[in-house]
Formats: sequence, C-alpha cells, structure tokens
Amino acid sequence: MKGNIVSLDIGSSKICCMIGRRGPDNEMDVIGVGEVDCKGLKGGVVVNIEETVNSITKAVETAETMTGDVVRSVYVNIKGEHVESFNRSGAINISRSNKEILPEDVDLVLESAKAIQIAPDREIIHTIPQLYIVDKQRGVPDPIGMEGSHLGVEVHVVTVSTASLNNIIKCINRAGFEIEKVVFGLLAASLLIVTQAEKELGVAFVDIGGQTVDLAIFLEGNIRFTKELLIGGDYIIRDIAYGLRTSLSEAKKLKEKYGIAMTSLVDVDEEIEFLSIDGRIKRKISLLHLSEIIQPRVEEILVMIEEEIKKSGYSHLIPSGIIFTGGSAFLKGIDLAAEQIFDMPVRIGIPQDVGGIVDIVSNPRYATGVGLLKYAQNKENSRFINPRFRQSFSFFKKIKRWMEEML
Repeated sequence: MKGNIVSLDIGSSKICCMIGRRGPDNEMDVIGVGEVDCKGLKGGVVVNIEETVNSITKAVETAETMTGDVVRSVYVNIKGEHVESFNRSGAINISRSNKEILPEDVDLVLESAKAIQIAPDREIIHTIPQLYIVDKQRGVPDPIGMEGSHLGVEVHVVTVSTASLNNIIKCINRAGFEIEKVVFGLLAASLLIVTQAEKELGVAFVDIGGQTVDLAIFLEGNIRFTKELLIGGDYIIRDIAYGLRTSLSEAKKLKEKYGIAMTSLVDVDEEIEFLSIDGRIKRKISLLHLSEIIQPRVEEILVMIEEEIKKSGYSHLIPSGIIFTGGSAFLKGIDLAAEQIFDMPVRIGIPQDVGGIVDIVSNPRYATGVGLLKYAQNKENSRFINPRFRQSFSFFKKIKRWMEEML
C-alpha cells in the first residue's frame, strides 16, 4: 500500500475507515471507504472490546476491497467527554555563545511546556504551539534560525483518559493493525474546513456527532480552547422515535430525509409516511409536526454550545462566527437556527482541497476521517511514531496478510 494513508474514525456509535492516495501535486484523494455501526462504542469511548474489534475489522476490510490495498497501520482519532485541554507556557535560556535558535531548542522549550503534573490516569496526546516568544518579542510563528537569549512558547495541551486511550489501542491492535498516531478528531477536521483567515480573525468550530458535540475556538491563527459535550444528533433521533412511537432506525431516516430545525422554515405542510414500532403498520405525520419534535432539541444543543463559548472567555473574540460540521450539520435550517441564538455569522463546513469519492469528501459527516488523512499528509515529512502505539500484529493476522500479499 505504498504511498497511501489510512484513517480510522472512532465515532460516537460508528467506525469509518478511509484510504487516501497522494496525487502528483500533493493533493489527497479518498479512494476507499468502509463504515460500520458499532454497538461497542458510546460517545466515542469503548464499552465492549469484542464488538469494537469486529467493527474495526469490517470497516477496514470494506475499504480494502474498494482499493485492493492491504492495510497495516492507521491514523486514529480520539473523542469523548474524557478529552480535556488547557493552555500552558514554557521557556528556556539559550546559554551557548552562538545564540542562533536550533530545532533542538524548539523541542526543548516544548518539553518544558509539557513539564506539568497531571493526574496519573491521564495522558498528553498533543502539545500544540500557539506562538513563540524570542527575547520578549511575542507572536513569533517559527523561531528557528533567529538569534536570542531567551525562548518561550505558549501551547495548547490536549489530554485524555489513559484507560480510554488504552482500550482504543487494544481494539485496533487486536484487529491486527498498528497505530501511526492518535489524533484529537476536532483538530484533524479543522484542517480541511476552517480557513487560515478565519483562524486568524477568531472563529468557533463545532462538530455535532451522534452522541457528542466537539467545540474548538481559534484565535490569532491557533487553537485556544476545546471542549466536548455529551449531547448530539442521536438525541434528536430518540425524540422522534419516542414522539412517533417508531424504531430508532425509522426515526433516523425521518430526521435525515425530512428533518427541519425550525418550524418557521416549513413551507408546505405535507404529510409523510413512516413505519410504526412493529415495522408493519404505516402511519402518517405532517412535516410541521416532525419539525415541532426536532426544534426543541436543536435549540437545547445550540444553547449548550453558546454557554460553553461564553464560559471559555472568547465569546467576544470570534468575529468570523461559527462553523458547523458533523452528521447533524446537514439538518435543514440548523445554520439559521444557530444564527438566531448566537447572533453571529454561521456556516456549514464542507471539507476542502480533497478529491476522490464525491459523496464522502463533500459530506460534513466524514469531516474527521478526511481530516485525519490531511493530518497524516502534513506530518509525513517529519513523522513521529510513538513507540507506545507500535505493538505487533497478532501471529495469525501476520500470516493472513502475508498470504494476501503473495496471492
């Protein structure tokens, strides 16, 4: 599978594998996709090892079938309420006579920013530089090659529950794959959706998943705040199922095909059919009634996001507004509902600068998976493989893949 990159999106209740191919001009094309519902996940956290292992295997095999590739290793996202982040600073003195700042100095100052006591059950997965300071000169984007006696840095640190991380690693290794890098999903998705201009001016980026809402705030070109909320689009589906006394699968179809976030946007109050909970009896509902079920939950989700933005202290520093992505971002009128609540510009984020399977790359639902491919592409020239993730394939998986390559 030379030259290709594989991402594994561990979502709220699904697993999506994507295979990306680098083009001649360094563009990225999505050439293979496998998506599987997974009962072994809840809010991005593993709750059943065997279910999750089986779903990972099926998702990867489906993507392999589309491309003819044999997947060995993956870039994987991590999400869930256990993800926590904070801002830190670090500093070092350049004591040698030659005051030119070298790459190892940058590595050292980043390590100094990470030198903080965190709970023994937590682990740092990202230390993201926000800006460097050289001899009190703030706002330096890249200090390498400059001269100075004092080098400082401000960083955004993302931590996760060690147990949750270990469970994901265990599932992927048991499925027979190695991990190249564990990536905070929201960070990956932002690479293809949030423009640099928006990041510079100040913007909030929101991924509405099935069971979680992920929030990030960018300012002066860098990430400043992240937060995960335990609510998402599945709550809307459950409201529909309860309100209409139908199955969750039927409610999901109604939400995706006919759902409208605001009753005021229902132009024609036509009737639509759906199956009752027994799967046999057909019933009817008006579009207005369906919207009346959906709107209160949408408003609740948006208000919760608004409250977190206010708590962050950055609510007055995001003139670019809010960008929504994720599966529920396609709910008709959710951007207009958000504009009323937030009183600022709102847009739906579609992955950019990527080609391949059109239905995938143009759908906010797959923003994290596609973003992981972009993250991997950006990192490949200075790729760091954490030895913690380099666990061996199982013996039988090795034999299986060796035989596949020989055929």
